[in-house]
Amino acid sequence: MKSLLLIASLTAVLPLSARTFTSSDGSKSMEAELISFRPSTDTIVFRHNGKNTHSTAKASAFSKDDQAYFKEFLKESAKSTSLNVTSEKESEKFETGGSGIYNYEKKKESFVVSVENRGDFNFEKLTAKYDIYVSKYDKAGNKVVEVVSGEESISEIQGLLDAQFNTKSVDVTIDCSTSESCPKCQAHASSVKRERVIGLRVRVYNEEDEMLTEFHSSSSARSTAEKKDQEA
Repeated sequence: MKSLLLIASLTAVLPLSARTFTSSDGSKSMEAELISFRPSTDTIVFRHNGKNTHSTAKASAFSKDDQAYFKEFLKESAKSTSLNVTSEKESEKFETGGSGIYNYEKKKESFVVSVENRGDFNFEKLTAKYDIYVSKYDKAGNKVVEVVSGEESISEIQGLLDAQFNTKSVDVTIDCSTSESCPKCQAHASSVKRERVIGLRVRVYNEEDEMLTEFHSSSSARSTAEKKDQEA
């Protein structure tokens, strides 16, 4: 049956999101994960064995139960894409100290995060997990990135409304000066002046711990997040 491209019974261990799909006449079945449904072209795309092996088929070539599943998949996909995350950085100087030899200034930086529901359905029991990336230099002068993580529970976001929360605050030294008579102190003062918040990553999950959307406040935050994920 040409419209059931690459349908076969798979015996390998399958991902938890896999499902058994059956042809409209019940003669063939396969185990796979649905990753795309395009009603305009009657096209579905599967992923096999949790890998990057894909196949394409016609949605109308499957059973009525499968076609109902395709529609529900599309509905759930639309829900996740209706979430839009934005952020705004807040800064506040909070400490100035030192003596005639050593002086410094510090500030607190945090983010106000808004999770907007652009759809007309309600989201319930969401969790927003976030990472703030802070660039610093260690005592040897090497650049390091510290990660400040947290999470917020969002009980509900009704259609066309949003939910806001504040992240943890991060302390950053923005100015540091010391006597020229101490080379080590000079080096330290130079390094801490370069402390800065690179950006923010936010990931929103549903009650089943499935990620619905991911947000990066800057391209630097995105590249840093990708690097940290690779190191993990």
